[in-house]
Amino acid sequence: MTLAFNIWLWVGVFVGLTWLVRHSIVSKIQRNRQSLSSHTYSDSPLPDAPHVTVVIAAKDEERHIETCVRSLLNQDHPNFDIIVANDRSTDRTADILANLQTEFPNKLTIVNIEHLPDNWYGKPHAITRAVKHATGEFLLFSDADCEFISPNAISTAVRYAEQENIGCLTLTPIVKSACLAESIIQPVCTAVLFLWHSPARVNNPATKTAYANGAFIMLHRDAYDRIGGHETVANTLVEDIAIARAVKNAGIHLRVMHNEDLYVTEMYDSLRAVRRGWSRIFQGSFGTPGRVFLGLFVLFLFSLLPWISAVVSTIGLASASPETTQTWQTLTLVWWITLILEQSVVWRFFPLMRAPAVRSLSYVVGVIATFVILCDAMLKLIGLGRTRWGDHRPNAMLQPQPTESPKPAAHAD
Repeated sequence: MTLAFNIWLWVGVFVGLTWLVRHSIVSKIQRNRQSLSSHTYSDSPLPDAPHVTVVIAAKDEERHIETCVRSLLNQDHPNFDIIVANDRSTDRTADILANLQTEFPNKLTIVNIEHLPDNWYGKPHAITRAVKHATGEFLLFSDADCEFISPNAISTAVRYAEQENIGCLTLTPIVKSACLAESIIQPVCTAVLFLWHSPARVNNPATKTAYANGAFIMLHRDAYDRIGGHETVANTLVEDIAIARAVKNAGIHLRVMHNEDLYVTEMYDSLRAVRRGWSRIFQGSFGTPGRVFLGLFVLFLFSLLPWISAVVSTIGLASASPETTQTWQTLTLVWWITLILEQSVVWRFFPLMRAPAVRSLSYVVGVIATFVILCDAMLKLIGLGRTRWGDHRPNAMLQPQPTESPKPAAHAD
């Protein structure tokens, strides 16, 4: 057996053993999963519960904004209000919000934004403008494409934050896929993101790992003011993770929890939107081409290489000479066992991300798409592309802020 075949064989053994270990990690995640649901608390919220101001930045969100606002207005929390920043919308968003404000004048405030100043990205600026009108003891930042499917989503989060003395609480979203591409790609992209921002590390005050999801970030007002608000992330591409870093750097208790049935979000409605959106997320969260390259290497080695090697070794075995048949048989056996181990772990892992296990059968397609998206993020980081966040564009050509060096986690629990 040649040196190249030996290396190929032992790489297969290493990758296979890694996937085998991940079975135990998935079991650990299943046992220790931290989550909030509509059944976390059985009694009604207290009438003297703290005031919560919900802040939403909306730009050209005519498809989602009414559903989002009405689902918030249906919350059972006894003391809350909603502020929506209409950020230069050119569709019917402004009209829809105006009608809702007429219907709910005591609960809903609209802040209309006509201009984006230099050195700001759209969303941080819109949120900063909205927060100037906020009076809540807690600030809940959410997105216009979210729907709060449980009426006690806010009260559950507030109660948990007070009980655990948490300054910043973020809940991961349940993604309601609007297109086939999103349903295939989203779980893989999420897994890659959580590989670098493991909730277990985020929730450990001793680590620097920080993560928050902009669909649901609840901050105590004192904590928000302490970090300087969104003004400190004015020109940051992925402001939610930047806010989480600021929170953790300030020594404020940060916690990420899984959301079982409190809210859903519809992120992207086309393959193009998935590519652009996740490219932006990867670009902002990884921060440098080197870190994106490392992500590409890990994705290729553990997720793509088993597929490639299983197919290539099978073809090699079919055309092998008698002298090399045993070598090809060994290679084929190792890589097919590795591939089976990979798929069996993914089958168990997908439901943890609120995706049906059967969808893991399309995992390799999602991996290829994610690989392409990571390459796109790398090109943008080296200046060979322009970053757009939907229609939230920087008013000046801004570069994403550097991040602390991400450390790959052993799991994403």
